[in-house]
Amino acid sequence: MTTIVVNQSNIQEAVINGSLDKNVLLYIFDPQNPVSTEVTNSLRSAISPLGDSLVLAEADAHDPIIQQVCIQLGVQSLPAICVFSQGRPIDLITAERLQNPQMVNEAIKNYLPSEEQLLIAQAQKLAAENKFSEAFQIASQALEKAPKEIAIRFLTIEYALKCKKVKQARAYFDEIDANNRVGKDYQDLLSALTLAESSLENPETKLLEEQLAAEPQNIELVEKLATAWSQEGKSEEALNLLLKYLKQDLNLGNLKKIYIDILSTMSGDPLQAQFRRKLYTLMY
Repeated sequence: MTTIVVNQSNIQEAVINGSLDKNVLLYIFDPQNPVSTEVTNSLRSAISPLGDSLVLAEADAHDPIIQQVCIQLGVQSLPAICVFSQGRPIDLITAERLQNPQMVNEAIKNYLPSEEQLLIAQAQKLAAENKFSEAFQIASQALEKAPKEIAIRFLTIEYALKCKKVKQARAYFDEIDANNRVGKDYQDLLSALTLAESSLENPETKLLEEQLAAEPQNIELVEKLATAWSQEGKSEEALNLLLKYLKQDLNLGNLKKIYIDILSTMSGDPLQAQFRRKLYTLMY
């Protein structure tokens, strides 16, 4: 939860500028009023699970600058909440609508981020840490909840390409409706997807596939092909190949180590747990 105490020095930055990319609830209250105390606790409880996706800006009505703000906004009784979005006030929630905790939740529910918005915020945070596999899995969940949200679809495709899940990226891309097949974002994604798909046709990998088909018991070729597939985003294919040989002998070459190394790159992918269980079954 992001909570800010508003005063003369930060009101412009916290409320006006802060609302350009997320809703800001400017909460004006009298700390000496018991009703205000109840509303404060209710607001904090409602917003706490939302992380950084919403800002609660708390303003003491005794502050002279806040008194001026009350006059400008038409606040006549306390507590009150003024909702800011895109740098301007869009709603004034009066004291009559904030008489108990249940009313507080009802009054602000339309301004709370949706579940898919929360998921996307989580995905973006992971992507900023270069955890694209985890970001893709979270973004995919958001897309399931809001399949018509083109911004979520574009972001999911972007993360899929970042973690080399080219097939999944193509599947999501092909579902883009005709109305959204325009604009720079679409064209950039198309170019990135086309480039990623062309890179899958790696002649060296193709040669390894042909060599292994001719020498199926050549463990060195198995190691090289599994590694190449993993680097091209074909982790599932690589693990299945390794598993085929590990079932014969767990100590063949470096197969088990390569298998575990590939698993470690799949954080956030549901297949990680599935293939980990398969290895444990063989080991124990």
